[in-house]
Amino acid sequence: MDITKQGRELDLQMWTSDKVVGAVIATGIISASFRELIEFVKGHRKKRREARYLSVSAAVALEAFAIECKDLVDMMEANYEQYQAVGSINIPSPPKLPTDCDWRLIDMTLMNELLSFENGVRQAQAGAEFSAHFEGNTWSHVSAVSELMEKAQGLAAQLRANIGLS
Repeated sequence: MDITKQGRELDLQMWTSDKVVGAVIATGIISASFRELIEFVKGHRKKRREARYLSVSAAVALEAFAIECKDLVDMMEANYEQYQAVGSINIPSPPKLPTDCDWRLIDMTLMNELLSFENGVRQAQAGAEFSAHFEGNTWSHVSAVSELMEKAQGLAAQLRANIGLS
């Protein structure tokens, strides 16, 4: 091949400054887009892990509350069978739900029910005391505990279902 012919081929392949600037800009845009995509995926995974942690932690706390309620109901029924008398019980303290999580990561309706559960426990205690004292309903506390137990179990099941653990 002739040297002059090689020189012409090199001249045709030379990049102009416009081409170089365009390549640099395109590379920067692609790099920034790829970095943003990676950050988005990382953020999505982190939120999903946090929602799972929140759901499992709250479900476990609610289930522990439900177990405590079940034990009280069983104890009261056994006491009645043995002595033909209904004792007095207090409704268990509301479960301690995780405070170190972003509650906005779960369904709004479920979040409302979970965060309102503590108020429901207090309301049930007051209603049961009123019914026992003023209406003479000796089973009011047992009924309230049974209802709260079912509600806690239902909420725990919903939490587990939301993250695919049912």
